[in-house]
Amino acid sequence: MNKKFKIFLLISSYSFFLFILIIAFNAVIPENNLVVIEANKPLIKKIENKFENDKDSIYEILKEKNNSTDKKIEKTLKYKKEELISKIESLEKINNSSVTKNYKIQFMSFKNLDKSNSESKTLQNRLKEDNFNYNLIVKKAKINGEVYYRIITSEIFSLNQSKSICKQLKIKQYKCIVIKS
Repeated sequence: MNKKFKIFLLISSYSFFLFILIIAFNAVIPENNLVVIEANKPLIKKIENKFENDKDSIYEILKEKNNSTDKKIEKTLKYKKEELISKIESLEKINNSSVTKNYKIQFMSFKNLDKSNSESKTLQNRLKEDNFNYNLIVKKAKINGEVYYRIITSEIFSLNQSKSICKQLKIKQYKCIVIKS
């Protein structure tokens, strides 16, 4: 019984497909007696214009408006140029400050001086094992009224150098930040 139903379903779907195909064919192919409408006259007519230079013509008005727009653009460009020069000067100042050496690398910070000293020695040994030859010192810092003892490098670096060193240290799984000395 199940096979008969499958065969019936298959035959009916093929016959339905053929029926749809015949209807689509008749819809696409037009009949011979259909009327086709064609235009006897051209739909677009070409007109030749003779332009005269008149002071009140739209073309002269547009030229004047364009000239005033050009002047506004020149003023804007001049202002933008001055603004750009000032930005470049400020960036040069920032760049010069990053070249000056007044940055250190901080590794840890503790509230206890003894803990900071012992961790500093341990960290110093680990750094030497990983071929980082930086001398570490413990520096007292007051933050929001609380005293912390920072473990930092004794060497002073430029901003770019300190960022680069910290990046190398982070690759070796050390945690560090760049601080201004």
